[in-house]
Amino acid sequence: MKRPGFLVGLAGVIVAVVGGVFGSPAVLLAGVVTGVIGLLIDVAQKGKLQRQDDPADMGAEARWLLRPIRELREGLAKIVQQSASSPEVGVIAQEAIVEADGIYAKAIELVRAREGLKSLASAADTEGTQILPLEAPSNSVGLRPFQGVWEAPVVS
Repeated sequence: MKRPGFLVGLAGVIVAVVGGVFGSPAVLLAGVVTGVIGLLIDVAQKGKLQRQDDPADMGAEARWLLRPIRELREGLAKIVQQSASSPEVGVIAQEAIVEADGIYAKAIELVRAREGLKSLASAADTEGTQILPLEAPSNSVGLRPFQGVWEAPVVS
């Protein structure tokens, strides 16, 4: 379960109930405080997850990359609305929408990773960091070139 805030809140409520049953105001107060903190953490995590799925805060290029997938997903939703009378088409289209939502979420994740790599590369470029080209290993270890691939000599 990826909701530690919920678990902390639940534990706090349980501690509060135990404190109330045994008549301990300190345990009751500690449980209530822990429960409230846990539920606040859970709400914050849910908000963060919802913001990650929203491409509105992305740049124009990222939204442009996501546009075809979003339009296909919206097209599937229209098909489901139009074919409400046909249960077969509705079931298949509903499954397709679930898959399209998964693909769209993955595309958002990949575009965010692409933006992160681009910003990392531009930051390295502005800092004057030089990225050296990959060099072939030296022949001092007994390697020799073979059609652009380095291989170890065969010992017979």
